[in-house]
Amino acid sequence: MKHSATHSATHSVKHGATLFALSLFIAGCLPSSCAREESRDLFASDSLSRSIAAAFPVDTLRAHFTTPEQKPLFKYPRTVAFQADGKLIVTDAEANEVIRLTGNGDVDQRLDLGPLVGDDTIPYLAGTSGDTLILFLAGTNHIVGLLDSTLAFNFPIAPEDAGRQLRYAAADDRGIWLKYADPDAGAAIVTYNATGERIGQRQLAGPYWSHAGPLRRISDQTVSVRGYLPAVSLIRDGVAEVDSLRFVGFDSPMLARMRSFALGQTKSPPLLIASLAADDGRYFIVNVRPGWLRIDVYRSNGQLEAILTEPDPGFNKSFYPTDIAVNFRDDEYLIAVTVAKPRPVVRVYGWKPR
Repeated sequence: MKHSATHSATHSVKHGATLFALSLFIAGCLPSSCAREESRDLFASDSLSRSIAAAFPVDTLRAHFTTPEQKPLFKYPRTVAFQADGKLIVTDAEANEVIRLTGNGDVDQRLDLGPLVGDDTIPYLAGTSGDTLILFLAGTNHIVGLLDSTLAFNFPIAPEDAGRQLRYAAADDRGIWLKYADPDAGAAIVTYNATGERIGQRQLAGPYWSHAGPLRRISDQTVSVRGYLPAVSLIRDGVAEVDSLRFVGFDSPMLARMRSFALGQTKSPPLLIASLAADDGRYFIVNVRPGWLRIDVYRSNGQLEAILTEPDPGFNKSFYPTDIAVNFRDDEYLIAVTVAKPRPVVRVYGWKPR
């Protein structure tokens, strides 16, 4: 498996839709603010997962670096990926930039996309094809390829996809995949070839909101994160069926509220998974917590392997991680996380499996 931007994908929306999406993502109260009379009952599967998680020790991540907080390098870091050489690529959705960081967190290159593709593009990493970095520009509904700082290609997504409420993209040398989740059209995975031709679509079953979450290209399949469920959809190349993988051992303070939402007792679902990365048969998911970073590691069969937390976790209700990338080097996983709030930073940690 490549250690590249292929592991980073895109959650894409225009400014207005972005606010809508974020309101969905953070709707649902935090444990400290929920009404006391709200039910704490769980579905049987969630209760089993919680008991499994309770038996796992929590590993503390080793801090490598955090980009400056007082004079931040970013305005809104949204997606992140490791290059093959260990450097980091970060897109800033507000500054309209692609930033490359060294292994120490120093700026190696800043690329303003304005002169190449215009302003207000809202760039998100989709993946790579050879040496070409592929971006989804949510603000203009274009897919572009960057070779160093040169525009390799630029094409619009189809009008029927551009108008959808939530959009996400992933890409590799086989093509480009776009997911949309829309209250009118439902949810679907759309396939584009390398020249921008729309060549196929697969509808995803279930309510559209349940499919909100990033896309990842992992080997010969597209992994669709279901951010409001502890699950992903697996769409294998050349196979008609869409499989579902549930994360067994997933625990969250939001599980009771998700049950209440499913039973029609609350108005909005709580976000459970902010983002996902994968490497060497493992899934690394950002398990949403009110104030600190928690990463769960699962085997490819969905079984919990490890629970990771940042050093000295504290409470900050505005804490909002946006993306994750992993890279295995020298017997250690490097884990990069973009954080939009309370301050826009990139954090890099290390973790050695037991």
